[in-house]
Amino acid sequence: MPNSSSTSQQANTGSETASTSYVNYVEMSAEQEYFLYELETTDSGSMGLVLRAIYDTGDVQQFARALQQRISHYDKNIQKVCSFHYQSFVDAMQELMQLKEQCQDIKDETVSIDGEIQRISQRLCQKKQEINAKTAMDQITVCLPVLENYAKLQEQMGNKKYYQALKTLEELEHTHLALVEKYRFTQVLAKSMTPVRLEIKEKAYSEFKDFLENIKKVAGRIGKHASKDTAEQHSFGVTDAERARKIQEEARKNASNVEIEVSADGSIVKKNVSPKRYPQAQIEDDEQVSAQDLIDFTPVHRCCQIFNVLGAKEEFEQYYRQQRREQCDLVIEPSHKMNNFKHYVEYLDEIVGFFVVEDQILMTQSNLSTTADKDKLWDNALLKIRHHLDARFGGCPDVEMMLRMKKVILLFILTMKSYGYAVAPLYELLQNFRDQYNEILVKEYCAQFERDLDKDNYTPITVNTEEEFRAVIRQFPFYKRSMEQAKQYLVGCLKFMDNLQLNTSVIDDTVRRCANVLLGRWAGILKTFVHKRLSMIQLVQITINLGYLEKSCESLGAFITSKTSGEEAIGTTSHQVVLSEKVFRDVRSEVEQQIDECMQSKVDEIIELANYDWELPAASGQASDFITDLIKFLLTTFQSFTNLPSGLAKHLLDLVMSSDWTTFNAEYGKDHAKYLRVKASTAIVVLEKMIEYERKSTGFFGIARGDRKRLLDTIEVFVNSPPQCKAHTYNLAEFVCIKKDCTAEDKLMCRTCEEFGKHKGHEKGLLAEEGKKIRKKVGELINETKSQKELIETHLEKIKNVGDSYVLNGDKYKMVVNKVNLHFEAIRRLIDQEEEKVLQSLRDKSDSATERVDELASNDEFDIVVLNEHIEKMNQLLVHPDSELIATNPTLQRTNFSMRMIEPPEPLTEDDVLLPTITLNGTGSDQQ
Repeated sequence: MPNSSSTSQQANTGSETASTSYVNYVEMSAEQEYFLYELETTDSGSMGLVLRAIYDTGDVQQFARALQQRISHYDKNIQKVCSFHYQSFVDAMQELMQLKEQCQDIKDETVSIDGEIQRISQRLCQKKQEINAKTAMDQITVCLPVLENYAKLQEQMGNKKYYQALKTLEELEHTHLALVEKYRFTQVLAKSMTPVRLEIKEKAYSEFKDFLENIKKVAGRIGKHASKDTAEQHSFGVTDAERARKIQEEARKNASNVEIEVSADGSIVKKNVSPKRYPQAQIEDDEQVSAQDLIDFTPVHRCCQIFNVLGAKEEFEQYYRQQRREQCDLVIEPSHKMNNFKHYVEYLDEIVGFFVVEDQILMTQSNLSTTADKDKLWDNALLKIRHHLDARFGGCPDVEMMLRMKKVILLFILTMKSYGYAVAPLYELLQNFRDQYNEILVKEYCAQFERDLDKDNYTPITVNTEEEFRAVIRQFPFYKRSMEQAKQYLVGCLKFMDNLQLNTSVIDDTVRRCANVLLGRWAGILKTFVHKRLSMIQLVQITINLGYLEKSCESLGAFITSKTSGEEAIGTTSHQVVLSEKVFRDVRSEVEQQIDECMQSKVDEIIELANYDWELPAASGQASDFITDLIKFLLTTFQSFTNLPSGLAKHLLDLVMSSDWTTFNAEYGKDHAKYLRVKASTAIVVLEKMIEYERKSTGFFGIARGDRKRLLDTIEVFVNSPPQCKAHTYNLAEFVCIKKDCTAEDKLMCRTCEEFGKHKGHEKGLLAEEGKKIRKKVGELINETKSQKELIETHLEKIKNVGDSYVLNGDKYKMVVNKVNLHFEAIRRLIDQEEEKVLQSLRDKSDSATERVDELASNDEFDIVVLNEHIEKMNQLLVHPDSELIATNPTLQRTNFSMRMIEPPEPLTEDDVLLPTITLNGTGSDQQ
């Protein structure tokens, strides 16, 4: 440990040096100490400034003495350090001397070894010269096959027969070179084999890259042909007339070319005539081309064989998958020139062609790619395809362009689905496009509606006789619109929903919701429009128009049903989304308010303009001109009201004049009430004004003031309280009978019925509390039903997964069939029956499992539909008032839904295929 001790001593000495280098001496001032510190710490560039400062102080001699003293102090420290490390220096020199002696020993030993090697080399040279000539000839004879195979290898490499060259190389390495491996030239040949292998490997990679380039070039054509085949198979984009014409052409082509004549003896003679040649398009031959015709898959098979021989099978598989992933990314990434419809079609066709080739390679070379890899590649591509289509086409404002693009995407979906790819996200994309498409249509027809509103002057044409009416009709032809704009909008919505895998009820509900959206937008536009400065006549005419719009909703609903379900389903209205008529009622209320405000403002304006003589000593006995003008204005206005619907102009007036408050209270809130347009708040305001008037009046007009007050209280209680008891209409039905075996139809009762009525002695409860209990019960039933629905959906998903596995295993099934065919080809005559038995077993097992999966999936889908209807009914019950919930309570039952949780069949595996063991006569070996 001397080194460690010396190091520690050195460290201690260094610390002492550092600590003593800045000691302030008595004869040294602070300023001199500062100058010394600056000289020690600053760089050479700043030294001149320090020296300049020293000379400026004028005490140069004293600073020189201080500097000399500091130098002496540093010299002492240096001597201490050198003394401390002197022994270490001596030890190091001794070690170097020892090392010198060891190096000399090694040098001597090396010289002796070199001499020995020289002697051995001389003996080897002598032995080499003593080789027997006969042995040399025999060895040369053994070496000739090596040279011949090497020449054959070079020839095959020159002819680009890489697989044959690789087989020759394998034979050369494992058969011939092993016999002559002791010769130097064989070692050189053996070393040259590795570059040959690498060259074959590189050539195989190059050939495979050329194959990928060829795929990139013809992928669009392959996708185009695949899309055409799918379109013809599904009659996509073909009208009924075109389909009938094609059938007639096929029948004419297949008809026998026979001419019938009658001979002289009356017998019938048939004569063959030359068939007529019908012109065919030049692309007919091109349409028959498949992926195998457009692409030569030989390079793929050759590369698989080459890399299998090279022992780099996994390397090539990984390289293939990586290249296909990169190529897939290139195919999916759209070009920047996608600015028209043709580019979108070419983009999707190229994607179809890529995955058609992938499917073909999977069927022929299953070791290169698996079904899981193909599905993963498709899933990643599907996300990017959806993103690119949504990003580049999601903001398209053109309706016709969206319809054309929808057809292209739908054809793309059908094509990919025919090859077994999952396409559910693309249907979701189309549904998103459908919403965007509907929104664009709504905006267009809303703009058209606004233009029609601005064009119309809303001035009625008044006629008194039929002759005047006919004259007006001749001059201005009458055209019944019947909401043609709404119909055109709905027809446009239906165009986009074709072939979106939506059932009739969903389409009908969707179209009705779209109609409600359009009507709601129109109502909003009308609300904004009526707030403009319109005259009284215009407001009245708008109210009349709104009445006709409101009536036309019923015929519009029948029109929707005829378009979605056919003419025979027009009378069926159950489980349909009802067209909202209340939107126009709200607008009519706005117009009524505008009419009221317009009348008030006009009356106020006339009265404000009046100039009365307030100092007139006596009345003139005649009404002033202002009052006369006001009466004329009101008379004209009320005459225009005669064109309004009777429900608008007379409801409130009839109610007040006839004092028919009993009917109002009894029918309030019902759809067909006599005073449907009279709101409870309006009736309360009218009664309050009447009571206020009667309170100020005296005599005859004050007699019924108490009755008015009681009536007002009754209406307020009626509007804000539970329903009335049917037995005692003057009491509120605050209680309900909850006895299970109660047979009474009406279970609501007042306090009098509770004590003395037909429910005496029965178990009762408060209406509000029982309503809460029923709502809670309905909520529990809904939650339970939803849980059952989730279980069934999980089971259905499991069954569908098994079904998908059968679809995916269909390729394995085909591969097994091919394997069986190849296996039995050599001995076909002996085992035809065994082959048929194996294939039939496979078909039966696959067909039975597929039918079982379809049956289980159908059962679960039916169960889900039933539960959805049950949940919908429960949700509808929750919005009913407590009185109706009490009436529905006996029918509420907890759904004990027996779910048919039948386990689906196991997926088809290779273990299910049992090949018989056959002994071949004459070979003594078994093949399986």
